Amino acid sequence: MPHPPALAVASPRSQLTHAALARATSTAATALHAAGVRAGDRVGLCMPNSPALVVAFLALARLDCSIVLLDERGFGSLAEAVALTGATRLVLSRETCATEAADRAGCPTIDGDGLAALAHGLVDDVADDTLRLEELGSWPWADRPDGLTLVTSGSTGRPDVVPRRPRDFIANLRRTHDVIGYRPDDVLAPLLPLTHQYGLSILLLGIVLRLTVVVGPHDRVLEALRLARRFRATVVDATPQAHDAVLRAVETGRIEAAGLDSVRHWCVGGGPVAASLQQRAQRVHGSLLLDGYGSTELGNVAHVRPDDPARLRALPGIRLRVVAPDGDELPPGAWGHLLVLTPDAGAETWHPTGDLASLETDGTLVVRGRHEAVLRNGLVVYPAAVERAAAEAGILGACVTTTHPATAQDRLVLVVEDRLRHGPGYWQRRVRDAVPPSVRPDRVVVRDHLPRTPVTHKIDRRRIRDFVAVLDGGVRDEQFTSVPFPMRIEALHRVREHLTARSDEVVQLLLPYSSREAAHIELDATLSALAGAEAEVVMHRPPVVPTSWVHMPSNVLLYSYALYVLIPALFTERLVLRPSSRVHEATVALHRALQAVHGLPVTLVAGTQAELVRSRGSAPGTIVFTGRYPNAEEVRRTLAPGQLMLFFGQGTNPILVGEGADAAAAARDAVRMRLLNSGQDCFGPDLHLVHRAVADEFVLTVTDLLATHTLESIVTAGSDHVPIADPLVLRDVIEHVGRHRAHVRWGGRVDLRRMLVEPTVLVWDVVDAPECSEVFAPVLNIAVYDDEHQVREVLGSEFYRERSMCASLYGASDALAAWCSDRMTTSVDASIVATDDPNQAFGGVGGMANYAAWAGRTEIGPLLISEAVSRWFSAELPEPTPLAPQPLRRSTP
Repeated sequence: MPHPPALAVASPRSQLTHAALARATSTAATALHAAGVRAGDRVGLCMPNSPALVVAFLALARLDCSIVLLDERGFGSLAEAVALTGATRLVLSRETCATEAADRAGCPTIDGDGLAALAHGLVDDVADDTLRLEELGSWPWADRPDGLTLVTSGSTGRPDVVPRRPRDFIANLRRTHDVIGYRPDDVLAPLLPLTHQYGLSILLLGIVLRLTVVVGPHDRVLEALRLARRFRATVVDATPQAHDAVLRAVETGRIEAAGLDSVRHWCVGGGPVAASLQQRAQRVHGSLLLDGYGSTELGNVAHVRPDDPARLRALPGIRLRVVAPDGDELPPGAWGHLLVLTPDAGAETWHPTGDLASLETDGTLVVRGRHEAVLRNGLVVYPAAVERAAAEAGILGACVTTTHPATAQDRLVLVVEDRLRHGPGYWQRRVRDAVPPSVRPDRVVVRDHLPRTPVTHKIDRRRIRDFVAVLDGGVRDEQFTSVPFPMRIEALHRVREHLTARSDEVVQLLLPYSSREAAHIELDATLSALAGAEAEVVMHRPPVVPTSWVHMPSNVLLYSYALYVLIPALFTERLVLRPSSRVHEATVALHRALQAVHGLPVTLVAGTQAELVRSRGSAPGTIVFTGRYPNAEEVRRTLAPGQLMLFFGQGTNPILVGEGADAAAAARDAVRMRLLNSGQDCFGPDLHLVHRAVADEFVLTVTDLLATHTLESIVTAGSDHVPIADPLVLRDVIEHVGRHRAHVRWGGRVDLRRMLVEPTVLVWDVVDAPECSEVFAPVLNIAVYDDEHQVREVLGSEFYRERSMCASLYGASDALAAWCSDRMTTSVDASIVATDDPNQAFGGVGGMANYAAWAGRTEIGPLLISEAVSRWFSAELPEPTPLAPQPLRRSTP
């Protein structure tokens, strides 16, 4: 029985012998010529991996065209690709030809799938005797300077057009062959896009050496791998990410290792290979991955030898140099800029690669990788390309790379600036819908503001990179010193683990001042704050603070302990903590429980507020004050030089419900926020401004939701309501409801003996509504307005301006949202509770809401302790004349 003819191309549906591929190429060339394609035409080829792509490529080469290899994923549109590359025609897949994008491409399009009728199954061996594909390096096309044009993403984010002379490209492949030593019976399986440098190299190697090339879907690695197994591949080429997927599939049993025993070389390129990946390959395959290095501009530059897989060396005929930024050649082992001299680049010139590398004495090349670049499915994607795609969709962001600790793979992280805190998932959806898949980031992080340099106000990418590296749990520089007391990070980790493991015990500690629901919410918020603590400090880089004196609040004790004590401990030498007199015992119990876990230098003291003020004397440090505005002003007047006071006060925290809002959803959030901890939560809204068009639905939904919260149910049914902690609050509620009893739509009753308030709803027209100050009780004040100008008048008045802290907006116009965000922390179509980020500044421009004070100055605005310390604290002020500090009593339970 005669031996079956060797295959040239193998795919899931078609297999072509070398003779059949030659015949298909001739047929396709004839069809292209009939369509008007001539020698020298600049033709864009944009097709997925398939035998039809191979045929179309060879047919265009046979016609001596300038072939522009395109990947539609790398562009916003085909029209953009045409404009960039100057293509005068496009050869597309049949599916793409049928789209509107093809109609708008700006040049004629050709159905590449229809160029040669490729039957399913094995295509017969009837040959075109005049065409020898392995000699394409001697075709007229081979000497065309732009016979091959590859497109890649540049460091600026804009794709670069790279013309290559095919003869040089093929000569470069023969250098690779001299090192790898391909055999006549090799079956090549590139898990790569064939329209890019690496994948095209393997395809053309197969053609000029008359080998079999398995053509599968590079973006579905396991499917392509199964195809390689089916055709008994002997050499598999893939990116590090694809190899990671292959190894995981074998390690988890999704693919049997025995089925891959035909592979003699596992080759890798396109990015740095982690040592852990090589270790896994050795364990799974029994051999190391054969690493190579190259670029679109220069082709293959270096490769390991199969008999020496640990050392990467230049290909025969190629020279390497590593130089300093000034151009001086560096000694062996030194890191610097890699330069390449290769006859395959068309000129006797040392070419910069843009990569950091070192050369050892024996010629071993070590490449650190392209600066801030990620390889994805064979494509090098630069952060600038992500930013550009996002910016075109109106998304302001900074993109950086980070290394995932579990996989050691680089990832793209886009940090988006959102002054309007949109609801969960908003930006993920925006980015998914607006950014092409090829440059879509692996993760989206949202910040109210991107950090900027102090003088030029440019985006500070170094801080963003460090922040993302910590946030992503990735690899950081060994000299990483942004956290003043890095050894304390572990203490915060212990607290977080303790709170998670003993959540029931922690909730019990909070119940003396909190409802059970509120306690669980507070616990979750605390865990979130601690999880982001290190990244927060890295972002803002505060200096060391000698001492912090903390006046604790009377509510949300655990959350406050994290924000005011634990996180500042990362940059504060010692902390002094004074409990609020109303929750003294609960604060002492909480501190004792947590200090046994963290062991940080935190001292809890008894005594009055005035005694704490006297005790600090003139020692430099920070004063964190939570409480009433008049008391804060008294403390501010005692500040000495070198002391920074941060005041966290009170706000009205309005909910705005616009004409286009989902009134029912807004009502549900309003009730949830106002009833949280029986209205004693600092985020509780004291004013609801509702457009008249949706007011009836809003009020009806609110009252329906409160139907199960009558005073009787609160007293008898054991519902999750707690007594009002402060008798003065109870007095204020009685006075407020009594004065405006004609406007009560629901509730209004008070149980004085049990200190309970029935949830109460009052409704006014906005022009008649009273000024509503902060009340820690379940009272919903609703003011109905007709236009947004009235909203601005109300919130812009002196009373509310002084109390500007945060706002939750539903269905508001963009103009009103922007107006609010200039004055307070603002969330859009979600409650401020849902969008709260404990590791970002919070607050507004109200003097009674928050301010920083130091050296006779006062700065009103949102506050975050680490950021405020970074901006305004200096321990290098001249030492003031010390005042004699007064002793403080240590608190006992």
